[in-house]
Amino acid sequence: VEVLTDGSLIGDTDPTHIVRSTSTDASGNFRMAFLLPGTYVLRATPPAASGFKPALLAGGLTISQGAETSNQVIVVAP
Repeated sequence: VEVLTDGSLIGDTDPTHIVRSTSTDASGNFRMAFLLPGTYVLRATPPAASGFKPALLAGGLTISQGAETSNQVIVVAP
C-alpha cells in the first residue's frame, strides 16, 4: 500500500510521488503514521502472482492534523 502525492495516477512510477509505503497484515489491514495534513492518493498493489490488479482508494484520502483515518477500503479486481 502506498500513499502518493495528490494527482498521482494508478500507473505512476515516479519515485518522488511516493510519500510513504507499507505492507498489509494477513487480513489486509495496514497502518501509516506521521502523514502531514493534506490530500493524497492511496494505492494498493497486490503481489503479481495473485492475479489481481493495482487499485486506488476511490475519492482519495484527506488527512487532518491530529486525526486518525480508518475503515478505508480499496477494492482490487482480477
